Amino acid sequence: PPVPIPAPAEGEPALVAQIPVSLPDGSTAESLCVLNDRHDLLVYDLAAGAPRAAFVGARIQRTVQGRTRQFLADGEAVGPGLPADPPWRLDGPGAPGGPIDRTFLGYDRLDDGAVVRSRGHHASVSDGVEFEFEVEESIRFVRDDRGGRLARGIRLAGIPRGWSVLLWPRPLIEVGISGSATAGSVSIASEGDRFAVRLTPDRGGTVAATIDYALPGPRPAVPWEGTPPVHPDPEGGTLERPGYRAVAFPRPKTVAGEDRIMPSALAVDPADGRLFVASMKTGELFAVDDPRGDLSGVRFEDHSLGLFQDAFSMLAEEDALYVLHRRNLTRISDADGDGEADRFDRVAGLPHGVADTYDYAYGLVRDRAGRFVLSYAPYANTTMPGSGGVLRLAPGHPPEEVAFGLRNPLGWAAGPDGEIFFTDNQGEWVAANKLCHVEPGKFYGFPNPSQPQHSGRPAGKPAVWVPYQWGRSINGVAYDRTDGAFGPFAGQFFLAELMYGGAIVRASVERVNGQFQGACFPFWGEGLLGPVSLAFDPAGHLYVGGITEPGWMAQPDRGAVFRIDFAGETPFEMRSIHAKPRGFRVEFTSPVDARTASDPSSYRLERYRYEYTGSYGSPELDRTSVGVEGIVVSADGRDVELTTEPLVRDHVYMIEAAGVRSEGGDALVHPAGAYTLNEIPDGAGP
Repeated sequence: PPVPIPAPAEGEPALVAQIPVSLPDGSTAESLCVLNDRHDLLVYDLAAGAPRAAFVGARIQRTVQGRTRQFLADGEAVGPGLPADPPWRLDGPGAPGGPIDRTFLGYDRLDDGAVVRSRGHHASVSDGVEFEFEVEESIRFVRDDRGGRLARGIRLAGIPRGWSVLLWPRPLIEVGISGSATAGSVSIASEGDRFAVRLTPDRGGTVAATIDYALPGPRPAVPWEGTPPVHPDPEGGTLERPGYRAVAFPRPKTVAGEDRIMPSALAVDPADGRLFVASMKTGELFAVDDPRGDLSGVRFEDHSLGLFQDAFSMLAEEDALYVLHRRNLTRISDADGDGEADRFDRVAGLPHGVADTYDYAYGLVRDRAGRFVLSYAPYANTTMPGSGGVLRLAPGHPPEEVAFGLRNPLGWAAGPDGEIFFTDNQGEWVAANKLCHVEPGKFYGFPNPSQPQHSGRPAGKPAVWVPYQWGRSINGVAYDRTDGAFGPFAGQFFLAELMYGGAIVRASVERVNGQFQGACFPFWGEGLLGPVSLAFDPAGHLYVGGITEPGWMAQPDRGAVFRIDFAGETPFEMRSIHAKPRGFRVEFTSPVDARTASDPSSYRLERYRYEYTGSYGSPELDRTSVGVEGIVVSADGRDVELTTEPLVRDHVYMIEAAGVRSEGGDALVHPAGAYTLNEIPDGAGP
């Protein structure tokens, strides 16, 4: 059954949600929904630029259907509905009744509603008249014990003399509509079941008017079933592995007792380390308050007092939080400095469907020039630019296609030297899960049937292939910039593995002949649900968002946030692997025992390759043992150079060092690493 979204309690500010919402008549609107503490709900249609429907005794619900989760408006409908077609028209010289082209710019949250900001544009071919004007429309519920009204405030600036704006609203109840103006004038005339509202500017081109719709008395909301726990207990406890420990955050519940927070995206404020969490369960966006730093007093605070659809990527900067969600890239900020988000600016509109479609957007990292880099999943509208590709977006400019051939690239990060990397999932034409470096103009293997011209572009090679036994669905990725605060793996990637019971895979990369390539290693085994999102904070904590769900995983909805900390004692691991002209150099986190590290029997090397086909994934083909011909241990014991038979490009080398011990006699925590060899140093080899 649908999950009710928590409504504002008595005296709390209204919830303002920028979401696609399904209405009782079966239609869907790209909307700004306002739900107040009296259970009044207004659905404002962003495409039309006008109210669409109103309800009393209302709530917003969220369906749970795996990949396709919808918002539903539920309540007692008020009147026949609000839309008129078209809702806005211009009246002026040479263009009576001309339509207005409006561009949505964003909104500001109010305690009792919202202010919608947009830009109007008019161009007349017949007389060559063209102008733009500013539009601000406030939508507020004004309630008292006797009833109340919906107050629709409209402010227009930049209207030329001789022009006016016409609206055709419908009344909500028989009492009708009234209006008043503080700048310019407003006149209202009855026209059948609707009214003609004319807004005429003053000499300065400004109109400021309020149109009031009478509301029926408030109704109690449909009662929720169940009562959410007041003090939800943490689940999962403390998990440990050598050198690291993970702690589970408390898991708030819905009224049905399910996990309220299913972390689809995480982001950390680089200034104060505050963690933001987007929940795919409810669409809420939380800021985590951990006043003592030990999780004992953790609170998940509703940061936006709103809802978002398909928020799979966020980017926190010192002055704002950027959220990539259905049809929008939104900049969220705290304009009045009270600690709560109140200004929401549309940075870019995305060409996605409004209704129930597999339109996901991923990415939201900045390149070295400050442009956003993102991608669209290729499963819904395959014809739009960026479907299964890489887009580069400078605000105010059209997006630029950069690369192509991506299947389901949920994880994105800026890595060494600010270069952009992404993860992609194994599947058709994707041999295994992989970490790739974005190279302009390259094609990464997944063909978009609607854009076949890209398949002939130069191939983009994975920087790291992840063995299937280590990762079945690699998603979120984070790059360690903590300078050792998270232990010995600074400058490496951490990859979230959704399907393997809570795994995290670690990867290090290097440039060889201008090409990124490198090795991956197991890092965390299980216990974190299904990691889907990762983020580091400046203090060296790694936050993990884990979920299970029915669409991909055939499990019930669950969700949790974990924090992994370096425990202070360096574990004995292979830190990295580097290609040599005839073999590999293995770097360890602490000095090795020279006797075991010099023994050829301590090592086992194999190589294999993949094929790109339309089949789901690829087996490991031509698996071949690789002989070790020489071993040199460095003077400090931290590096071991393995000389092998000639290397072969475009193969994965599995390097096991199960027999190597540390100086203190410890075995490796994880004895294997998988190196993806695209290039051989110095151009040697076949």
